[in-house]
Amino acid sequence: MTTASSSTLRPFEKRFKASQKQYTDHLETTERLQAQLRLDADELGAQAGWDPATLQGVNAWLDDKACIFRFLKRNGYDERKAYSAILTALANRATHSLHQPLPSIPPYSTSPLFYLLPLPRFTDKVGRPIVILTAKEVKRDSHGSMQDLSQWIWWGAEMLRRTLRDHWVKGKWTDGKTKAEGGEGCVLIIDAGGSSYRNLEVELVPIFNVIGSKNFPGMIESAFVINAGWVQRSLWSILRPILPKPAVERISLVDKTKDMGEVFDLDRLPQIFGGRDPWKWAPEDNPVLAYYQSHALTPDKKASPCLQPGSLGSFSSTAEVFYTANNTPISSRRTSRRSSRVIDRSSIVMTKAEEAQGDRIDIVAALQQAGLVDNGKPQPVSQASTTTGPSRAMSTSSLIFPSAIERVKSLADFHLYLSPSRLAQIDGLSDISDDAPHHLELPAPIPHRMLRPAFLNPQIPITVNYAAARPLRPPLRTMGIPGHIAQDDHVRSYSTDLMRHHAKSLVKLDTDAAIARTKSTLGNDVNKSAQESQETVGEDEQPSPSDPADPELGSQPNVTHPISAFSRSSNPFYGYPAVRVSDINHPGQSAIVPQYPRRRKRDLVRTLLFLFLVRLQSWRVFTERSLGLHRLIRSTPAQRLASVTNPSQGLIMEARQNNSRAVSLRKKWDADWIWMGIVFVIMRGAWGRLISGPLEAVGLSGFRDFLGLH
Repeated sequence: MTTASSSTLRPFEKRFKASQKQYTDHLETTERLQAQLRLDADELGAQAGWDPATLQGVNAWLDDKACIFRFLKRNGYDERKAYSAILTALANRATHSLHQPLPSIPPYSTSPLFYLLPLPRFTDKVGRPIVILTAKEVKRDSHGSMQDLSQWIWWGAEMLRRTLRDHWVKGKWTDGKTKAEGGEGCVLIIDAGGSSYRNLEVELVPIFNVIGSKNFPGMIESAFVINAGWVQRSLWSILRPILPKPAVERISLVDKTKDMGEVFDLDRLPQIFGGRDPWKWAPEDNPVLAYYQSHALTPDKKASPCLQPGSLGSFSSTAEVFYTANNTPISSRRTSRRSSRVIDRSSIVMTKAEEAQGDRIDIVAALQQAGLVDNGKPQPVSQASTTTGPSRAMSTSSLIFPSAIERVKSLADFHLYLSPSRLAQIDGLSDISDDAPHHLELPAPIPHRMLRPAFLNPQIPITVNYAAARPLRPPLRTMGIPGHIAQDDHVRSYSTDLMRHHAKSLVKLDTDAAIARTKSTLGNDVNKSAQESQETVGEDEQPSPSDPADPELGSQPNVTHPISAFSRSSNPFYGYPAVRVSDINHPGQSAIVPQYPRRRKRDLVRTLLFLFLVRLQSWRVFTERSLGLHRLIRSTPAQRLASVTNPSQGLIMEARQNNSRAVSLRKKWDADWIWMGIVFVIMRGAWGRLISGPLEAVGLSGFRDFLGLH
């Protein structure tokens, strides 16, 4: 009976049941790994210098048993690999401050780029939450950067993880009724409408690989692409044969009017995705995001007693102070900028206003009335707002050139991520292949290396003479006039030691560079000048190759003498800087070599091309002036502004032309056929392997070579 019922299940239902069974089968291993991580969390927090809020967020993450199971499944149920991966993920979480409430990063957090449909109103037929990704909202900022977007990806993945925990285990969205154990995931709907080659951001592929598979694995069980046009279908036909099998099974291109009813209940799906519910997305109607923007990550149980006064040492020795003290730069002042833009109310404690009033609560209330603090809600501050310079918010009137240039660069570098070995590992939608071997053995505990003071580190040998010589050294002066300038040998100055250190490094660098240049440039062609100078010496005075070199000459340093690049008498490489160096093959003699490596053909081609372009420019100007076209046609912005009489008129004319110029540039660069051609040319090495075989089979090898498909 069970076999008959399981045979009628659809593919997504089979994967859902299989995920639940795997979670139940490996629950004991998951709990054992969770207990080990909880024991090590306090020690890791002491070593990394986590503040109490970060340690509390780590403990709350460790309470998520389903997340630990996903890491275990991702690493083939190998506890040692999963342990190492979780430690890396915890370090990344502390770096990005993912334990805090979700920040507001406009325009991405206020656009339908990535959001969850309201729960429990919208779910699929097995109760999984529905996540929406709108591809046309993937945009760069006005500077061509994707820094804010990548930061929002981190926070979007964290929001999804918290939602899965609260939906399946805690029953936050179902009035306290738990729906499952926690090993389940969600379903992703990718709205490809309006996206094309012009907003194809391949730079996001490695970002998704790092964030998704290495920090938030296994949360998305199925993905459905709707509103896919010919561009998306052609890309899918190219990527499908080379993607791993688990990822292909979880991605489907569907028609929202026909195939969505097999997975979703159309009465519980919005109309814009093929359902019957009239719900539409709006920035103010996003309950999931609004909830997690006002709630931090807190553990289910009492936080770990680490870093509490009762658990610290007695401070009776310097070693105990060193081992038990927090890392001051991390706990008190962050060396990197905070990824979360939530106003930290603890920073108001040390203000002068509190000293005057004596009550922090009154200050917070005053700030709330003034609009500086919005009752604990995160302020809509962009990640780029902390940087100097103009605002990096999305602007429709900004030029498209920075974004286009950065997109072309990312396309040119994307071929590194299309190798078969790398594509086999890029699988952000699935965990690990079901055919992978499962290792259930409990590994030995991993020792953690702790920092030790120099006088307690056994690896540093400290002899009696070394310890006795330290008090005899003159005292170190960190400020003031350097010792070698003040002629004071009884005081060591920091600037003097630093200058001596740099001087030694520079001398060594110059000597090594001269020897390297001599070895690389001396050859048959370069030694002609040295051989000509040897012809003036008699044969009886020439040293024999078999004779040993003079030790006095061999011990002399390799001295270089610069020669002017335009010296016709002493520089055989006229136009190139040269140096006279001692010939290591013929001691006592010198040779003239170029100071920099030369590429004669390249320099000649560049020079001739530049001269040819200058000549073309002169011919064009001569033709325009001969025909009188320079009075009728203003082809460049400089010529348009040449008719103005003062700078004010030029600024007014330039301001009037900015709007029309931006519109024309945007229309030109937003054309699909332009970006399709760019992608075709840049990525021909990746898709060329797929069609080079058929072209060769039908006898079109010449056409294949013409296209450069090797």
